[in-house]
Order: sequence, then C-alpha cells, then structure tokens
Amino acid sequence: MKILNGVYQISGWMNGVNSNTFALETEKGLILIDCGYSEKQYQAMGKSLEFWGLDINSVKDAFITHSHFDHAGNAHIFKKNGARVLIGEDDRNSIECGDACTLEQLFGGSFHTCTADYGLKDGEVFDYGNATIEIVGMPGHTKGSIALMADINNVKILFTGDIFIISGATPADELNLELGWNGDPHFCAKKSIESFYKLRKLKADIIAPGHSSIYYGNSQELFERLYKKAVEELTIK
Repeated sequence: MKILNGVYQISGWMNGVNSNTFALETEKGLILIDCGYSEKQYQAMGKSLEFWGLDINSVKDAFITHSHFDHAGNAHIFKKNGARVLIGEDDRNSIECGDACTLEQLFGGSFHTCTADYGLKDGEVFDYGNATIEIVGMPGHTKGSIALMADINNVKILFTGDIFIISGATPADELNLELGWNGDPHFCAKKSIESFYKLRKLKADIIAPGHSSIYYGNSQELFERLYKKAVEELTIK
C-alpha cells in the first residue's frame, strides 16, 4: 500500500499478516522499517515491493523498532542478503542471543539469531538524500524500543513500533487507542509513561504504528490522549 511518494506499507492486515512493515525508497537505496517474522510474511513483503517495482533483495538498511519476534524475526534474511541491521542499543543483545525478549514462545517458532550491525541511540540522524531518519528512544514496551521520525520529500512520518495501537473507531468517530502490550520481561511502566510524555513534543504528518492502522490526523492531539491514557493505566495506585 502506497502511503505517499516513496513510502509503502508492505505487510499488515491488508495482506493477511499480523505486524506492519514499511519501506522507504530513497536516493541512497531501499530502507526497511521492521522485518516481520514468518516465511508467509516475507513472501507478502516481497510481493508488495514487486508491485511497486522494487526488489526485496535490494534493501540497504533494515531498522527494527524492537526485539519481539514479529518485528525482528526475519532480520537474519535481510542481513544474509546484504542489508545492514539496525536496532535500539538496549534491544541488540536480544536478537543476537535469542533471549526471552524475542518472545519466540508466543509465535510457535524458533527465533533465528542475527548479529546487528549497529545499536541505535536516541537523537541519531541518518541521511539518505531525499530522506532523513531520526531515532527517537521510546523505552518501556521493551528495554530498547525506538520510534523513527522520517522526513521524506518534506513529509514527516513517525514509525512508532508497538508502543501503542490504533484499533479502529467508535460509532461516534472516536479513536480506539491501546497502549502497547506489557508482557515483555523488561516492560517498565515508569519508562513507558516517560516515553509517552516525550511523544507529546513530536509533530508528524502521518503516524505508522507496528500493528493495525496508520493515522493521518492531528498527531499532537493523538499524543496528548495517549499520554493521559498511559498515566491513567500505568501509574501505580
């Protein structure tokens, strides 16, 4: 699915898989946001890219928002095909060792470990000519969760991984918002609240979560609602 010129959603509900993956067509090569985890998803991603005249074997950099299997499981394939694998520094060990933070037991398969090429840190910026990607540290959902603020052709799109989900709308056209799953061994409510507070300072034209739907509405109103929800649900009473 084409989100805007040069930005594509290449897996998700629209082709029958659980997690979202995205691709950016830049002057310096094809960039991936999350890798999916199954052979079915990998094939779906390849078919989507082929539709837009792109080649899944030509990925230059694969950014991973966090270490869970459904976002990092196929990283080893892209690594084998020549892509750099980049993940938050504090989640790096999980994909390299295949520890409990990959959640392989929830997905009915064995996590294939992958050596990351780089551990990402908050505030780093990657320049791809017509696009830049800034790393935004968002710990809480996992120890090293990140969001990525891409500016491509002067449009800002924030890839948020699994820190929250937009799960539809009510009959009154109110968004249904869910905080990210809190079952990771390193889940931290305090850090999650801090991350949602940090999110309030960002402004994006498009929001692209790791599951469910993307969002073209008012990002600052959305982030304010999410912060209030995080405080209400995660503060220890």
